[in-house]
Amino acid sequence: MTVMPQVWCEIAFAKDASGFKLWRDVTDYVEWQEGVRISRRRSHELDEVQPGTLSLTLNNADGRFTAGRTSSPYYPNVTLNRPIRIRARWPNSVNQVTVDQATAATAGAFATGAGTVTRDTTVFPAGQTASIRWDGGVLGSTGQHMWLGSNSVTTATDQAVPVVAGATYSLQTQARRGATAISITARIRWYDAAGAFLSVSAGTSVALTTSFQTVSVSAAAPASAVWARLAIANATTTASNAPVYTGAWQYEQAASPSTYVAPGVEYRRFTGFVDRWPHAWTNGVLGTAQITATDRQKLLSRNKIRRAIVEQTLSTNPRCYYPLGEPAGSEQAGNIAATPQPDMTVQSWNLGGGAEFGANGGPDGTTGVQFTPTDIYNGRFLLTSLTTPLGGVAGVSVALWVNFGATTQTGQNRLIFVDNGTDNVHLRVNYSPFTNSLSLGARTAAGAVSGSTTSVNLDNLQTHLLVATAQFSGGTMQLRVYADGVLVINTNPALSGSTWPSLSRIRIGGLPGTALDPPEMLMGLVSHVACWNSVLTLSDAQALSNAGGGFAGELSGARAARIATWAGVTNTAFDTGSSLMDSNPSAEQTPLAAFKQVAFSEAGIFFVSGDDVVTIHGRNRRQLPASVSISLAAHQLGADLQFTMDDQLLINDVSVSRSGKSVTRVVDQSSIDENEGTYAASIDTLLYSDTEALDRAAYTVTTYGHPQPRAGQISVDAHSVGTVWDQLLASEIGQRIQITGLPSEAPAATVDLWCEGVADVIGDGTWSFVLDTSPVRDTPVFILDDPTYGTLDNNYLGW
Repeated sequence: MTVMPQVWCEIAFAKDASGFKLWRDVTDYVEWQEGVRISRRRSHELDEVQPGTLSLTLNNADGRFTAGRTSSPYYPNVTLNRPIRIRARWPNSVNQVTVDQATAATAGAFATGAGTVTRDTTVFPAGQTASIRWDGGVLGSTGQHMWLGSNSVTTATDQAVPVVAGATYSLQTQARRGATAISITARIRWYDAAGAFLSVSAGTSVALTTSFQTVSVSAAAPASAVWARLAIANATTTASNAPVYTGAWQYEQAASPSTYVAPGVEYRRFTGFVDRWPHAWTNGVLGTAQITATDRQKLLSRNKIRRAIVEQTLSTNPRCYYPLGEPAGSEQAGNIAATPQPDMTVQSWNLGGGAEFGANGGPDGTTGVQFTPTDIYNGRFLLTSLTTPLGGVAGVSVALWVNFGATTQTGQNRLIFVDNGTDNVHLRVNYSPFTNSLSLGARTAAGAVSGSTTSVNLDNLQTHLLVATAQFSGGTMQLRVYADGVLVINTNPALSGSTWPSLSRIRIGGLPGTALDPPEMLMGLVSHVACWNSVLTLSDAQALSNAGGGFAGELSGARAARIATWAGVTNTAFDTGSSLMDSNPSAEQTPLAAFKQVAFSEAGIFFVSGDDVVTIHGRNRRQLPASVSISLAAHQLGADLQFTMDDQLLINDVSVSRSGKSVTRVVDQSSIDENEGTYAASIDTLLYSDTEALDRAAYTVTTYGHPQPRAGQISVDAHSVGTVWDQLLASEIGQRIQITGLPSEAPAATVDLWCEGVADVIGDGTWSFVLDTSPVRDTPVFILDDPTYGTLDNNYLGW
């Protein structure tokens, strides 16, 4: 009988005090005989990858998986969207550490609270190729740790290994020292269900020599232990650095260490979030919970992202942010920063003038407030008094977008004035269109006033971004202004201090005549006013400036990374991409829709992998040669292997639009004639140029105007084959598959396919895989100057 891989089902019901997921092992409660089903599929390469799903049945005889049941060991965390995963290891091994840890493959698999850890390829134990070198420096006290995992050992974190209370575990490693004497112990640190540290079990102190020797510990898990972390610690102090080299780590459930064996490679087949906790009874006796889960696509479909200028501004964590995009007739504007603040309201001074909302001309297609004062002394302005003010820090920042229009105001125009409520402590930005004079000024609590002026042309009918920062550094103030992402003022006036006092009042477009400074009413349009209790950098200013154009002209990978930042997605893998993207859409959309739109425009793939990585593959992966990841013989496949040629993906007349600006059409007349008619398709993209749209259209009809035979899906009962576990456990969308040994009537004896989707059915002693496929094009694209792929006679032009 074929040996099955080790497989675990784990649910993160809670997080520890450090915010890390705590993965509870529920493998023993899974009703494997009823089947565990995993799916992450699409029917062909032009389809979207559907959200990954998991379905399984849990034995709930003791009610532990019953939501709201107070006696559940997981109470009160049997709730929606609990993270769940299916992971496997192959080949099987008693060693529970990871391959990287056991073999010292990377220093990133270890950490220390004293000194540094590095990978050493010159000193290592027998049978290994590297060791981890711990340079602890001067160790003035004992018990300084080097541990497995990159996260702190203060709490369990998501890098802890699960344990059974009362069971005995053994940890061992091969260790030696450098020239300086040192003794160490092996240690197992125990943690409870909440991830809190319980106690540590230390082995016998070993005085290291310059030869590798075993350092180990064996101990029973305490009664309330759920997790363990593994470490070594110094048992003697050192007067100087004493390098310690370790390798061949092994952790196992055993009364004593056994002979070292390498751990199996770990594979994550599914990571997602529980959709529901239904409860049922079999024959009225055995309680079960038949749960389903969906991968991160579900969460990405629930969130919303807005236009680029808004999301980019919010991503910098402003203390207040007033887009000023309210409709015409409004008299107040709302704050959309995470920190609640009062509305900004229209105020009048003397003879009034206008402050009209809904005026066109803001960045990224937005509107703003158009100020039309009677003169420089009389007009309207905007005012708010912050309930959570700026100040209490060394540096603050302010920003706004402005367009002075065709008619400008004589003299200085006051753009923004931020003060302490009494004018005598403030930061101000002014501009004179007639002299192209931009000024930044400040008044400190000591009453000192200073600033700087520069010449920059903002009076050119264009909308401009101004970012001003004021930071105390070394006891004096540093003033900077960035105009459209370019540093134009950088000065150190004679203003002393260390922190800004409270700055609670913001006025835009002018001041009342009762203020200490003159009104200097603004003639022009203002939008997207924001303030920060931090100092924005040149990079921040440039990003905000680029947001004004919706980041048009950036590659698809950069756009995807930007969307991920806006959506708070950190675990990503985006190819650089080959296509430039047009402006980010102005309409509100979900992150899922945004990712898919970018991938589709790139002619790539968007999916969430089995290990919860939000992924976009660029089209280059399929247009350039790729190595085979999965190699199978025809006799290893199920009976569903079929080759079909049909018109499902036949396209010979295609129209490509880009952001609704233009439509490009390409027709393959030979395909129309050959297939007795037109098969038309429309493709809506975010492509930046008409040239790219034309290339996309030409590529589409070239690729799909003359269909190839397709293999559809292929299936493998891995438990019957037995020799393909490593390939199939690692199977993922976008990999290249090769099928050999096909019968003579097949299109070819060997065919290469792309993996378009994966599905698993895991039973009690069985594991079947289904792979959705599409054909690999016979020849790669033309590659300039390449001896193999640089001839147009044998290769086709990509785009």
